[in-house]
Amino acid sequence: MFRSIKTTMLLLIIGILIATTVLVMLITQREFKTTLTNAEEQSVKNVLHLTILDIKNEYDDLQLFKKRALDARKKFLKDTTAIVVDNIKHHYDMSKKKILSTAVAKRLVLEETKGFRYGNDYYFTIFNKDLVAISHPDPKFMGMDMSDLKDAKGNLVSRDTQAIAMSGGGFYSYWWKRLGAGEPLEKLGYYKYFSPWEWKVGAGMYLDDIEEEARAIMKSNIKHLKVNLSNIRLAKTGYIFIFNGSKDMIIHPKLDTEDISFLKDPKTGRMIIDELIETAKTPGKPLEYALNTGKYSRLKESYITYYEPLDWYIASSVYKDELRMPAKKLILRQIYIITLILIISVIITYFLVKRFTNPIMCLAKYAKDLSDHGFVSQEHMKSAISTFPLKYKDEVGKLAESFIHMERSLGVYIEELKETTSAKEKIQSELRVAADIQMSMVPHVFTTIPQRSEAEIYATLLPAREVGGDLYDFYLLGEDELFFTVGDVSDKGVPAALLMAVTKTLLKGFAESARPPSDLLSRANSELAANNPSLMFVTLYFGKLNLSTGELAFSNAGHNPPLIIKKSGKVEWLKLPPGLVLGVDMDTPYITENIHLELGDTIVVYTDGVTEAMNEKRELFSEERLLKTLEDNSTSTPEEIVNAVMGAVKEFSTGVEQSDDITVLAIRYKG
Repeated sequence: MFRSIKTTMLLLIIGILIATTVLVMLITQREFKTTLTNAEEQSVKNVLHLTILDIKNEYDDLQLFKKRALDARKKFLKDTTAIVVDNIKHHYDMSKKKILSTAVAKRLVLEETKGFRYGNDYYFTIFNKDLVAISHPDPKFMGMDMSDLKDAKGNLVSRDTQAIAMSGGGFYSYWWKRLGAGEPLEKLGYYKYFSPWEWKVGAGMYLDDIEEEARAIMKSNIKHLKVNLSNIRLAKTGYIFIFNGSKDMIIHPKLDTEDISFLKDPKTGRMIIDELIETAKTPGKPLEYALNTGKYSRLKESYITYYEPLDWYIASSVYKDELRMPAKKLILRQIYIITLILIISVIITYFLVKRFTNPIMCLAKYAKDLSDHGFVSQEHMKSAISTFPLKYKDEVGKLAESFIHMERSLGVYIEELKETTSAKEKIQSELRVAADIQMSMVPHVFTTIPQRSEAEIYATLLPAREVGGDLYDFYLLGEDELFFTVGDVSDKGVPAALLMAVTKTLLKGFAESARPPSDLLSRANSELAANNPSLMFVTLYFGKLNLSTGELAFSNAGHNPPLIIKKSGKVEWLKLPPGLVLGVDMDTPYITENIHLELGDTIVVYTDGVTEAMNEKRELFSEERLLKTLEDNSTSTPEEIVNAVMGAVKEFSTGVEQSDDITVLAIRYKG
């Protein structure tokens, strides 16, 4: 039964539908649970946040009220004190005009001031420069030295206010008893100094009525907040509650003004109120605790925030199962819908599979028979599917057309494939031979300076393809002249390799005449530019080192600047003379520069395949990384230096195909 395409296809599709349905349900159920539960929790946090904002606004309004009330008191005190000071000045002016004697003027002022009253039986006081009370409504203070007088909190009131008055006037808060009252209250005074008579004038007002009115407003705000919170429900039965740092419940649906310190979490054994206070230190993290409700415990979750100005803890309280309830309802609804879709899909799938399996099986048999007959169909095979394109106007018909067309094309394609494969194998073989020839043209033995130890040299070349356009060479002419060069052809592949071979041959041939490097480049450039239909060019660095003296003569044809590693370990760029690339302009002049190498100095020449190597982020290896690599290997041998550079480039460009040929040559002068 399971060998039948119809049965297998039907079972496969139905199995996929069922597996997909189960997988979707499993994935979406988890997502629904997470998303909807998080949404419910976020809703709880939003309500909590809005409640805190409401409390903060009410508190800010209360503080604004107290500030405005205090500012009004201050203005009143300052203005009324100014009236008394103006009255003193008036009498002072009369004494100056001889209308009144000074003694009479002072006596009148003191008597008038003693009788002045404002507000709720408030009064004015006048002290002389020795802080003796010369005007005070309380007879026991008249004539008393008040310099050591302290308020209920130990402040030297007279001395402090004297300093304030003499500095231009100002306010001072202290704790004092009302006339005929018992407990000290906070009192705000304003003090002004009348310098002609050296008098300190003061007036004060008690602030307890401001605090009393503020407490009334706060009580009203709490009542209003309680009404608002009673109308808020988190999830199904959740709510917001508030308690203070003394563990007194301020707002709660059931436990207002009650002691809640007895409630214990049966899971941890700790008091719930203590856990809530501790959790408030991390507002974004909820507290999960259990409450005994008859025969079983239900888990609750609370987010808690501490509002320091009021010493309030604002907390949410929601049952965990209520947070998950919306997700459960949605998941159940999803199960019903997906199950219905699955049943309908299975029925439709059965008829669709039956509709497609017969012609597909026929096409499969045709394909098998076709391969059995060497991809040449018999007449009875053609007739089996020849009517399909007309009978089936869908993919089955197109597939039948493709089978018929495939048969006609396969014969031609097989013959062409044989020819193409043979030609490709021949090209690959020739490229391997070309690569071997190219690599054999550059030195591979680095002891080619017979019986000479004045210089140590090492180089390597890594083509980007089978063959490349980079070159390096070194050879000894005469007894002391060591010639070495590094070049880079503008292209890659076989054309670049051929131009590289020509350039190398020209330079070595011209070097026999022992000309300066600039003349050798000029002659090679003329030969290359004279016959260059492909417009390819070569960048080249050419050097001639005298092994006896350490003199290095070199010339440049548009090549990257080499680096010199001093014996001290310092790495520097070698400044090159200007010079156009080879093969562009026959009349281009070149310049020879000379430097003297010290014992242990090393010259490192390279092609741009090093500095322009890219990594997966399309960043270049860069001259800075090359310089850093040489600095890290400044004491190494030339072979170790070359291998270090190649290794650094390989590690940098891991995972990226090499895009350019890479060549590095290092020569150390040992003297």
